[in-house]
Amino acid sequence: LLLVLMIAISIPVQLNSNKKDLYRSLLIIYSFSFLADIFIGGVALLAFPDKFLRIKIQEITNASFALIEFCIFVFYFHRLLFNRIATSVIIISYIIFLVFYLTFVNHTIIDSPITFLSSLTDKIVSYEMVVLALLSLSFYYKLLKDPINNSLLESPSFWIVTGLFFYCIVSAPFFTIGIQLLMSNVTLYSSLFAIHYLFATILFISITKAFLCRRSLIL
Repeated sequence: LLLVLMIAISIPVQLNSNKKDLYRSLLIIYSFSFLADIFIGGVALLAFPDKFLRIKIQEITNASFALIEFCIFVFYFHRLLFNRIATSVIIISYIIFLVFYLTFVNHTIIDSPITFLSSLTDKIVSYEMVVLALLSLSFYYKLLKDPINNSLLESPSFWIVTGLFFYCIVSAPFFTIGIQLLMSNVTLYSSLFAIHYLFATILFISITKAFLCRRSLIL
């Protein structure tokens, strides 16, 4: 509920922002996609009594959202880091991610077991989180080598990357062991999932703060 409330607060701020560029549009798409992911998961939980069909819909939604999230933030980092090494790493990471995602799509079509689909989705998200966390560290390294002129607190990119970094380093371990944890300790799984949502809320607080800064989203 807290995450949905924060996204609902963040979206009007993004829509009313004077930052009329591609990155604003991408972050708005990201925000609506996150809401859609939560909404579809909730609808599937209430509307489909068949457990296996419900989980399959949720896994398809989660994997599709991960694809959107990965593409948006990788594109953002490409502009932030903007060097040959970073570009090469991003391209390789994107190809690997697509292989994971297309494997998931293939197993969805051939109707693989639900536990396998859930495990594959967790691997996709874990990989995504690790890559985005490493790109965040690259951004911090760039800041150390080439500090920005103004205060970091007035830098939209600093707020976005910092919120994303903490979201990723908390989420990556959780999704790495998610399916095993769900099968062995549902209570602990639910608690850790709530922490994952808490850091997603912090991410949207950071995104909202970035839109309230006067500078461009890539500065």
